Amino acid sequence: MSDNFDLDLTTWLDAVSPSSAPEDLLPGALARTARTRQRPRWLVAERWTTMQLTLARTRVSRRALALFIVALVALAIVAGLLAGGASRPPRLAIAFTVTNGGQTQVGAMAADGSHATALTDGLVSAAAWWTPDGSRLLIRINRNGNDDIYAMDPDGSHQVRLTQDLYNDGAAVMSPDGKSIAYDADTTDSGCYELFVMNADGTRPTQLTPDGDCNWGPSWTHDGRGLFFGSTRDGNFDIYTMRTDVTNLKRLTSNAATNDAFPRLSPDGTKVAFTSWNAALDNQSAEIDVMNVDGTRRTRLTTNGFEDSYPAWSPDGKKLVFQSNRDGNFEIYTMNVDGTGVTRLTRTPTDETGPVWR
Repeated sequence: MSDNFDLDLTTWLDAVSPSSAPEDLLPGALARTARTRQRPRWLVAERWTTMQLTLARTRVSRRALALFIVALVALAIVAGLLAGGASRPPRLAIAFTVTNGGQTQVGAMAADGSHATALTDGLVSAAAWWTPDGSRLLIRINRNGNDDIYAMDPDGSHQVRLTQDLYNDGAAVMSPDGKSIAYDADTTDSGCYELFVMNADGTRPTQLTPDGDCNWGPSWTHDGRGLFFGSTRDGNFDIYTMRTDVTNLKRLTSNAATNDAFPRLSPDGTKVAFTSWNAALDNQSAEIDVMNVDGTRRTRLTTNGFEDSYPAWSPDGKKLVFQSNRDGNFEIYTMNVDGTGVTRLTRTPTDETGPVWR
């Protein structure tokens, strides 16, 4: 490059440039400017945006702009799906048994009692319990002359038979890890049930309590290694707990004046809700009690001359759902864990019993 580059450039520009601008250039430019409508200042980005931001916008690539547009479209789709979901029926959280003219079916409804729906059509004995993940229901069906335990989807489909017994099987509940099912069965056809455990697919059923005393209504311990249940082994019904290997048996209630049975463990594993009734009046005066898992601090939640029974916990442990005939026939109710806030969920001429909550 020449050392006199600047001088050469200046000489060349002087040679190719006109010596002066046309005489009508400035007046023409001013006339055109006068005829042009000026934008308000607030429309000029530089008036209200920092120069750094303004310059940054000019550097956005087409790829980045395309990604931004795709993101906006995705957000619009999600918003539309959420808006559509808001109009859908709520989750059917409470399953229960409907008895009408001697026929029983399984139904389900939302936690507030709305959207009650029948899940089965014939041959059903009772609802039992939700699986831990809420994806299936364990129920009793009489298709072969006695009650067997089946699993089904929440809409009543995909029913699978789990027991193949010659006697009636009763309530069934799945372990917290989903690997085992505890249930009771009338092994002597006497109406006095015994405890069993089997694999979740129905294989390897094992009897835990010997024939003789009544052992009903199992509920798993929080660690999934033991059961709570009601038993007559010491006279009237009391609540016990033991390991599934039949060790570490403990008696939690002891009151000769009452029968205590059908225990249900709270979601946090600290309390047990159960049904208690006057031993001399059978179940006509059943009430609902709660106690600590070690049997201490027993508290009565309902007090009336009707049957309040079969409590089950809400998933958050703040409420109990139960059956009661306080308003005539059996209906489903909820209440707070201290017995307040009793709310009636069903209002039908049929009996709704055995509620379970997922």
